[in-house]
Amino acid sequence: MQSCYPAAMPDTMPAPVPDGLPLRASMHDLLIPRLRAMILAGDLAPTTPISELALSRRFGVSRTPLREALKVLAAEGLVLLRPHRSPLVAGVDPDQIAAVFETLAPLEALAARRAAERSDAGGKAELAARHRQLLVLRRAGDRAGYLRGNHDFHLRIAELAGNAVLRATIADLLGKILRARATANLDPARWRRAGAEHAAVLAAIASGEPDRAEAAMLTHSLNTAAAVLEVLRTAGRRA
Repeated sequence: MQSCYPAAMPDTMPAPVPDGLPLRASMHDLLIPRLRAMILAGDLAPTTPISELALSRRFGVSRTPLREALKVLAAEGLVLLRPHRSPLVAGVDPDQIAAVFETLAPLEALAARRAAERSDAGGKAELAARHRQLLVLRRAGDRAGYLRGNHDFHLRIAELAGNAVLRATIADLLGKILRARATANLDPARWRRAGAEHAAVLAAIASGEPDRAEAAMLTHSLNTAAAVLEVLRTAGRRA
């Protein structure tokens, strides 16, 4: 079975690339991050066909660099190439995602505990600024921007834990659920609750309360997992 995981993910979410791509740069290299971001943010939904004609027109490029970019994304597990048929956005396996969340949740809880114990005033202030930016993005309805900011918020907590092994492991697992996590933001109520859960984690870290930070992050991770898996499994029943 095709894995739903990208082969290698950057620690931070790729920023959007403007639709008008400069000709001086390699079309192939510019298309890859743009298409990857569209898939990870759900703009190109799992299991849907990819229209090469529509994307060629959108980006103002020929099909040759587009097809080369799709080959790279296929190697990352994000696209399925089919002979004589349109490529597909790779599906997301709920069982694989559940396994990742099961592993990730206690690790993120540990990271929050250590961040509460070890982070300095500067780190706490930066985390608070990231949280405020997430609230701005949510109010603006910027789902793609929120997805990137949310990924970086969680990764920053892992960095504040002061454990390089823990941080690297969390970064890898966050990359594996990035695309699935975007589905939870389609529910406005869950999006609001996630903001409140972030605030609880932030408050506990800011006040240096390890037990409360750990419990708040575990609650947030489990709630996110439940929301994501419900969306994925409902979609699977409808398919």
